[in-house]
Amino acid sequence: FEHAAFLPLNPLSNFFSGETPNLRRLELKRISLHWNNPLFCPSLRTLIVHSRYDPTPRLGELPQLLDALETMQSLETLYLNEAIPRLPDSAMHVPGPQRTVALPKLRSITLLSDALECANLLAHLSLPSNVRLSVTGRMERGVEDLVKVLNNQLTRSDPLRSALLAPVFSSQIQVKAWRSPLEGDLEIPQTPE
Repeated sequence: FEHAAFLPLNPLSNFFSGETPNLRRLELKRISLHWNNPLFCPSLRTLIVHSRYDPTPRLGELPQLLDALETMQSLETLYLNEAIPRLPDSAMHVPGPQRTVALPKLRSITLLSDALECANLLAHLSLPSNVRLSVTGRMERGVEDLVKVLNNQLTRSDPLRSALLAPVFSSQIQVKAWRSPLEGDLEIPQTPE
């Protein structure tokens, strides 16, 4: 929906009457759903949410996202673009995690949001050692916390064997790492992924 601001808060709250026993893949684009929506169900293996930047609490709060993730024990792919609940503007650091949610079958997690929100969510997750992790954190607020949280996640994972550090813009750097040695030259992308 191009004009998502005109939609009701939960336009899909009664979709399928909340009954989705066989739903395996859910992809939402430009729709802000509250994290307690029944579409975020235990049968999901792939969850892709392309939201839109929204500083309001329309998505709910982090505990509701964690509740939803905790029910998705079969989740293999998680992609969240602007879908992580926001911390208050006054927050300069990630608060200590209240609890940790394990996602034992997760193979790939991609987060695109402010660095502080990415760090906040990752601090609450226990990821498998071989998970493919991609994080794009914007804004300077929270970068230090994001580096600390990534360090904690990576020290629990399989060792990294190859790395690429490349400039993206004058003030940004792209870091890529692999768990296996790469042969030959590494291609440096011209635009951010």
